[in-house]
Amino acid sequence: MTITNWSSEVNTKFYSYSKKPQDNTVVSSFISGRVTGFKRNTRQIMTFSCKLRVTKAEEDIFWIWVDQMGACLGAWQCSDLGAGYFRFVSVPSPDDTDQKYTVLNMEIEQVY
Repeated sequence: MTITNWSSEVNTKFYSYSKKPQDNTVVSSFISGRVTGFKRNTRQIMTFSCKLRVTKAEEDIFWIWVDQMGACLGAWQCSDLGAGYFRFVSVPSPDDTDQKYTVLNMEIEQVY
């Protein structure tokens, strides 16, 4: 896994930001009707959903950065999202708002 920093040439003005914990449990049902469960991880992992408005030049730099780290395979740091490392859950989807700006819709999860 490649670990990098957020590209310094792309802004970090995230908006429409929502943060929620991932489901961290495994539940088992038995024939007797008894239900038990346990935690997958000792640490709660958070998932983020956000948008980022970028210029066309920033968008080009962003896609080069995403390609260099392996898209959803690489992890990265961004202090504006918090401490730790993050990765894309899926490839960010762009919405072309006009000829100057693009809005990137991102699903991000905390890795470490």
